[in-house]
Amino acid sequence: MKKKLDKSHKTKTKSDKSKESKESEQFRLTKEDLSQIPEDIREKIFEIQTASFYQGALPPPENVERYEKVLPGTFREILDLTKDNARHRREMDIASIELEKKYLEEDINLRKKGQDRAFLVVFLGLLIVALCAYLGETTIGGILAGTTLIALVPQFVSGIKEKKKNSGK
Repeated sequence: MKKKLDKSHKTKTKSDKSKESKESEQFRLTKEDLSQIPEDIREKIFEIQTASFYQGALPPPENVERYEKVLPGTFREILDLTKDNARHRREMDIASIELEKKYLEEDINLRKKGQDRAFLVVFLGLLIVALCAYLGETTIGGILAGTTLIALVPQFVSGIKEKKKNSGK
């Protein structure tokens, strides 16, 4: 008369469910049958176990009624907690956006400073090259111009590659 239910995490197929419903129909007892069994034996034979799950911030209405019967004011506390959590999430999102904005502004400022300094270095280098050319030191001027270009061109090329890479994300 005792039937043990297996509540494993296996996925049941449609045929398994139909077999299970047929089996449960075979073991159904009416209230009349149960009333004939003494109370102490009935408790040993049957164990009824229920579980309910819900998704979201608020429990379903039937559970709310049960909560309020057991502990009045519980639903109000759940509502307040839900509102507090939502407010906290919004505050954290805003803080995260502000932090990201600050990071991007700092990154832009840093890049601008780098570009300004690179321009200054190139300008001074070209001034020195022009001075060398004016003084007739074309070899030294050529070497300075070549090394300046060799040093700076890869920086600009890698900056362009990085920009393309970031825009592709």
